[in-house]
Amino acid sequence: MKKIKNVYIVLFSVLITFFSCQENNYQFGDISAPSDVVITAEIVGQDDVNPYGDGSGKVNFKATANNASSYVYYFDGVVDTDNGPSGIYNNKVMSKSGINSYTVVVKANGTGGSSSTTSIDIEVFSNFSD
Repeated sequence: MKKIKNVYIVLFSVLITFFSCQENNYQFGDISAPSDVVITAEIVGQDDVNPYGDGSGKVNFKATANNASSYVYYFDGVVDTDNGPSGIYNNKVMSKSGINSYTVVVKANGTGGSSSTTSIDIEVFSNFSD
């Protein structure tokens, strides 16, 4: 009985050694920067009477790109990455009182750390007051 136990231990050890000594072959894949980055901005309450919005200062953004895995928004010096891979950023509040111009930059991230950026300028009305 003890001999059979020792044979199993040796056999098990040999199998573990055989399977653990395989060479790992990792591949990263093609590195391709995102292309055709497009940002759309929907100013909440914008119509013919209110061309700069309803005064809430809210803007809905959507970024799209080919080969993008995530997006980063840059609003007036503030970075926001909470939109994830969908590229949608809803209800960003532009809170400077009055009609203000903003430049919004979106960086689309691709594989291997590659990225592409684009920007748009928007004008938004906010009747924000403390």
